[in-house]
Amino acid sequence: MFGTVPAAPVTSEFSGPTTLADREATVSAILERLQDDGLSRTDHEMLAWILARLSESLIGGFERLSPDDQQRWIDRRYLDSLVASGQVPEEDWLRTLVLVRRMGTGLDETGGLALMVMVAERAQQVSTQRILRDIEHRWDGIGRWGA
Repeated sequence: MFGTVPAAPVTSEFSGPTTLADREATVSAILERLQDDGLSRTDHEMLAWILARLSESLIGGFERLSPDDQQRWIDRRYLDSLVASGQVPEEDWLRTLVLVRRMGTGLDETGGLALMVMVAERAQQVSTQRILRDIEHRWDGIGRWGA
């Protein structure tokens, strides 16, 4: 699905919101603008940066969860129901998964697979971790996206 993505991260002087609540607000604002104006270079960088930070924060989290929470982590329909309802879960790990899924849905609705790939590839470039495969799984089933 992806073109050539550098193995080593591309340094970025860009930085963004540091709290989960600020990241949620920023993503909401960008996705709203995206419907009207398309994706600006700054918004593209911001979404990629946030996606990278969110994906990095989830690394290793699955193993620390209870079996019931692990099931919620992998249940796309459950996550999509939270995205559609606008509910904000209490658990940070779940809020993070919902936000990642919401980003993929918003990108798909306005720019389709091409926009999703563009943002995911840039997220990998600005990350210090190998996150692309995680993004593939977290966006699985959104539009034409397939892991």
